[in-house]
Amino acid sequence: MKVMGLDVSTQSTGWCVLNIDGSVKIEAYGLIRGDKSMSVIQRLYLLGNELKKLFETYCPDEIGIEEAVFIRGPKILKTLSRFAGVAIFQAYSYQKKEPRFFGPPEWKKNLGISGSSVKAEIQVEICSRFGLLTQQQIDVYKNLFEQIKQNITTTKQDAKQKSTGKKDLAKLLKQFEKQYEKISTDIYSDCGINNDIADSIGIALAVASSI
Repeated sequence: MKVMGLDVSTQSTGWCVLNIDGSVKIEAYGLIRGDKSMSVIQRLYLLGNELKKLFETYCPDEIGIEEAVFIRGPKILKTLSRFAGVAIFQAYSYQKKEPRFFGPPEWKKNLGISGSSVKAEIQVEICSRFGLLTQQQIDVYKNLFEQIKQNITTTKQDAKQKSTGKKDLAKLLKQFEKQYEKISTDIYSDCGINNDIADSIGIALAVASSI
């Protein structure tokens, strides 16, 4: 059985194909990216065409798509919903049945990680499961995560004692976001799994567990 996972976004859609035959193996993965000069309509059209090619190439038995969630405002949600709609249309056109939908908390729970886990942590979990990084690399990354979390806790405690304003605290915490982003980029460089691909694999695993 083949399961495809899709992490649909307005800029870079991650996809993967898992082959389930006793064990679970990654058969293929990649990204669908539009050019920055493209309009939204052009990127929607590109997504539809590329997904159709992927379905015809890999012939998945089940397709999982992440639910569009409200994160950064109604305008972004509206645009994201359009991209998700294209993916749903193409999936149904290929399968003649509804794809399976999973919200981030649901598929992350299936991975055994917290719903608040950052992208880099998801990448490491996926790489650990499929042996895409050495144990030494995984240990190094996990130690970095712990250090960042400790620093975040310390920063928040200091800010509380000093009555630091919310805006100033947000600026202080921004540095930790950049540290996580750098780790995410390093993982991508190490094994070719970026955050979008890692999410698509997490979604596909949730599909596999639900069958």
